[in-house]
Amino acid sequence: MKTKRGSLLLVVLFVMIGCIFLTGYSAKSFYDAKKIYNEEKPAIVDPERAKLREENQALILLYHNVTDKRSISSSDDLYVHIDDFRKQLDYLVDNNYNVVTLEQLYKMRKNEEKIPEKTIVLTFDDGDKSSYDVVFPELKKRGLKASFFVTTRQLNDKGFVTKEELIEMHNDGQDIQSQGHNNEDFIDASVAQVHKSLYLSKKILEEILDKKILFLVYPNSSFNSEVIRLAQDVGYEWALSTEAGKFYDHYLIMERVSVPGGCTLEQFKEKLGEYGY
Repeated sequence: MKTKRGSLLLVVLFVMIGCIFLTGYSAKSFYDAKKIYNEEKPAIVDPERAKLREENQALILLYHNVTDKRSISSSDDLYVHIDDFRKQLDYLVDNNYNVVTLEQLYKMRKNEEKIPEKTIVLTFDDGDKSSYDVVFPELKKRGLKASFFVTTRQLNDKGFVTKEELIEMHNDGQDIQSQGHNNEDFIDASVAQVHKSLYLSKKILEEILDKKILFLVYPNSSFNSEVIRLAQDVGYEWALSTEAGKFYDHYLIMERVSVPGGCTLEQFKEKLGEYGY
C-alpha cells in the first residue's frame, strides 16, 4: 500500500515539474517571445557588422483591404479608402522613398548590403480580392512592388484572390508569401494543427508559383515561442507580426506599422515621421 502511495506521489511530482518546465518553455505573449528570441539569437562579434546591422533599418507598412466605400473605411480599421491609398502611394513616389518587397529586403540583409535610406516595404495581409482588383493596378501604374500574404485555403473563394491572379501578380514581380493555410489562431491550436497549416501553405504556394516561400505572417498575430520554433522547422526564414515597430533584427517576430482605415495623407505623413521617415 505504501509502495503504491509512494509511486503515486512520484507521478504527481513529475507531472508538476513537467508543467512548470512547459510553462517556462512556451512564451505566452509577443514580449516573452521577443525576450526568448533575443536570448537565443547568436551574437555578432565583428563590430563593423554589428554597426551595419544597427544602421540597416527599414519600415514595413501593413495594409489589409482597400475599398471605394468611404462608409466602410471610416468605421473599419482594416479598410483603407482607395483615394487615401492613391495619395499615400503618390507621396512615397514623389518623395523618393525606396519601396521594395520583403524578398528584396531579405536579399539585401542576407548579402549584408547597406539598405538605402527611406526604404519601405508595403505588405498586404489576408489575400482579399482587392489585392488583385485594386492594389495591384495602382502599384503597376507607379512601377511599385509589394508583398502579399495569403491564406491558401481561401484561394478561389468568393472575396479572395484566385490562383491565376496570384500567378499574374508573381510574374509581374509582386512578392507572394504565406499567411498559413486555415487562418486559425495558432496559440489555441494544437502543435500538429499549426505545423500542418504552416507546411501546407508553404507547399501549395511553392507549387503554384514555382518559387521558394520563405516568409510568413502569423494569422491574427497569434504566436508564441513554440509557434516560432515550428515556423523555423517548416523552413520559414522571416515571420511578421502586427506589433508596431521598425524592421531590425528579430527575423521571426518582425514588427510593422499599420495603416488604418480613414488614414488621411497628413496622418500618413505623421505616422512615417514617428519612425524617422
